[in-house]
Amino acid sequence: MLAAACGLWSDSPVRPFVVMEAGGAVPRASEFVKNREDAAGASFITDVEALDTRAAGDRPVSILLDGTAYDTILRVADTTPPAGVPVERTLFAGQTLEASDFVTDVYDLSEVRIYFKKQPDFWWPGARDVLVVLQDESGNRTDITSRMYVIGPKDVRVEAGTVKELTDPRAFVDDPSAAGADMPAAFTRGVDPAWLGVPGEYGVGVTLGGVSMAAKLSVVDTTPPRADAVDRATTPGAVLEPFDFVTDVYDLSEVTARFAEPPDFHAIGERGVSVILVDAFGNAAEIRAVLAVRESIEPPVIKGAADLTAFMGGKATYRGGVSAKDSEGAPLEVEVDSEAVNLREPGVYPVIYSAVDRHGNTASVTVSMTVFDVDAEAVIEIIDGILSYLIDGGMDQREKAREIFNWVCLNVKYVSSGEKDGVTKAAYNGFRNRQGDCYTLYAVSEMMLTRAGIENMCIERTGGRVRHYWNLVKIGGEWYHFDTTPFQVSFDTFLFTEAEAEEYTLARKDVQNCYVYNKALYPEVARERPEPPEEAGDDAGQPEESEGAEAGAA
Repeated sequence: MLAAACGLWSDSPVRPFVVMEAGGAVPRASEFVKNREDAAGASFITDVEALDTRAAGDRPVSILLDGTAYDTILRVADTTPPAGVPVERTLFAGQTLEASDFVTDVYDLSEVRIYFKKQPDFWWPGARDVLVVLQDESGNRTDITSRMYVIGPKDVRVEAGTVKELTDPRAFVDDPSAAGADMPAAFTRGVDPAWLGVPGEYGVGVTLGGVSMAAKLSVVDTTPPRADAVDRATTPGAVLEPFDFVTDVYDLSEVTARFAEPPDFHAIGERGVSVILVDAFGNAAEIRAVLAVRESIEPPVIKGAADLTAFMGGKATYRGGVSAKDSEGAPLEVEVDSEAVNLREPGVYPVIYSAVDRHGNTASVTVSMTVFDVDAEAVIEIIDGILSYLIDGGMDQREKAREIFNWVCLNVKYVSSGEKDGVTKAAYNGFRNRQGDCYTLYAVSEMMLTRAGIENMCIERTGGRVRHYWNLVKIGGEWYHFDTTPFQVSFDTFLFTEAEAEEYTLARKDVQNCYVYNKALYPEVARERPEPPEEAGDDAGQPEESEGAEAGAA
């Protein structure tokens, strides 16, 4: 003990202390000897196995070396930080947990203090990291990163007018871990559908798993007004308002309008106009239109445009009877837009007539073109319905022909154009529209005569400036002319003879080749009219025709 007593550590062969890690293996006695060559014979005098080496601190130890005892120190140091396993936690807003709730399996040789590195926010819903510190008695620290999921109310923001209803209370719950998916949810104060169209803030109450929460519904208006531009025309000096250049203005709130720049309402010509629409919440939209300053703004007038019909696979007539004039009465060219019409498919299609005057004023009229897919059975059904009340079994063929002649003359008006794509289609057009040209009148007559059992055929003019069609009918074994087209000059065209046809043709110098036809193609026509019934007489002639009817038909 002399070396220790004298404190001559510098001369002692033994180190003043040896450091070991708490809880580790005790150093061998030789590790206390300075010179390794002298350390082989060193041994412990102290029962080191009985020493507490788990806690930090100095432990006196005696060493025997070459027969001499030396006192030294076994210094137990704790430099190992605590260990632990993070634990994720889910809780409702406002609930609190201790730092120790976010860590498990904490291990250290000494007492461990557990605390938050930064105090968590237990009120704000959402998912966030939680930093927990483990610190032992020696000051060794370990930072543990855990995760916290806070279930709480969720404020909902919707654009006004875009949502019709909100009926799911979970829409107002922020559940970042979906831990509340199996919990019952309900409204304590639900959403009134009327709120969804009125900007503002509304309180909503919900419960999840029995926990009550107060949320907020924000209905906002960030959508600018909508409107369609309207190009306008005016005369010099006539001022228009901003709203004159827009239509179909839509917004959930009141809308005001102003010009981006004041337009020039005096100089002749066209120029762009920008209208700024602003709603009550400051949302703005710019609508661009065109201002035309003209000497006159009276639009053209289009006349004669009416709904049209045609048959699938046939031809369509658009311009018949349609005309246009400007405000001064001058005729204008009429443009026809029939691009939408499909004559290969039955249906109803738009046809647009338009005209532009010298000032740039425009007018348009839209009519419907109906495309039919008609077969003979449909026409026969119409004819049978007419014949059922027109003729009876006691009539002879002449009487039946007269009833048919009269019906066609009185019920199918002559116009200058009509369907010429086959007898069936032309007849159907005549029955449906109750008008048509000479071909339509011939076709209606032919199908009615045929259905009534009267032999007949089509006859066509030759050599004239325009084409003309009428019928030949066979009555009492003789063939007669039968023409339901109206004429300017009074002439009975029911069952007239060849001589009458020739005489009328010579008389009508204004109608070239009125009843001239290729006689080689047809049977011989009677030279005298058939005798009328004795008691009834005969209703000769046709209804009074309009001026120019024959010229249009011819």
